[in-house]
Amino acid sequence: GKSIPYSVPPPRQATREANKLEKASGNFNTHGKKEAQLHMNSKQSILNRRGVLKGPSRANLSSAEQEWEKEQQRLATLKNKREQMTNWRAKQLYGTRTERAELKEERRGDMLRAKMIKQANIQREMELDKKENDRVAAYNLKMERLHAQREQARRSYLTHIAQENRKLEQYRRRKQEVSALKEQVDSQKSPDFFARFGRNAL
Repeated sequence: GKSIPYSVPPPRQATREANKLEKASGNFNTHGKKEAQLHMNSKQSILNRRGVLKGPSRANLSSAEQEWEKEQQRLATLKNKREQMTNWRAKQLYGTRTERAELKEERRGDMLRAKMIKQANIQREMELDKKENDRVAAYNLKMERLHAQREQARRSYLTHIAQENRKLEQYRRRKQEVSALKEQVDSQKSPDFFARFGRNAL
């Protein structure tokens, strides 16, 4: 076949092209190193670490379930009260004479029951107050008796100490008297006494 002509660039153009290729390869290597370094830094960053996802504990779960049940019971009670009030209003406004009379008796019964519950609560509170007052009175009486016993023991102890001090003081005086008498007898028996007063001085 035909040979493809190959044109050799001039020396200056070849040098320029070689410089461009070298610069391009240098930029590529530098950019690659920067990307690798950024990749390593981002890989080691704590912001990129995946945390361990944990579910709620059993205690928190059971507590949440209990709170949910309480809330559902409260909502159910509120709903029943609203329905009851709606039925009462409907009977009061649009009901027959018999329904109104029944509603009146029902309301009267509710009032009586509420009054009985209130009286029972008052009676229970009075009983609790009486028990508390009795407990406080018994405690105060016990403390007064204990204080009286301590005061009596203190007085007895002070009386005993006073008696012991009097006995000790009497013993000291008696000892001093005996010592003085002994010194007097010893002085009379000494040679100086006889030399001064004679043998017939005793």
